[in-house]
Amino acid sequence: MANQGGEKETITISCPFYSEEHTYTLKVTRSQTLGLISAEYSGENQRPKRVVRLFTCPTKNETFQVTLTLWEFPSEPINSVEVEK
Repeated sequence: MANQGGEKETITISCPFYSEEHTYTLKVTRSQTLGLISAEYSGENQRPKRVVRLFTCPTKNETFQVTLTLWEFPSEPINSVEVEK
């Protein structure tokens, strides 16, 4: 069963174009593997998942690439990560 709406996660990134940090909101969509107990009850360990996304500096209006490390449970893998405008 997919998490259709996605979870909102907020991150702060040091901008490579401007000597400030910017805050962005990500929409993270996860699936839940049918037949498996919820991760919080099963005792399974989280694992890192790396994703590469493009962000735009709101001050300079220039785009830059960032590699993010998000955490997922094997029973709830991350399907997509979108940067919200």
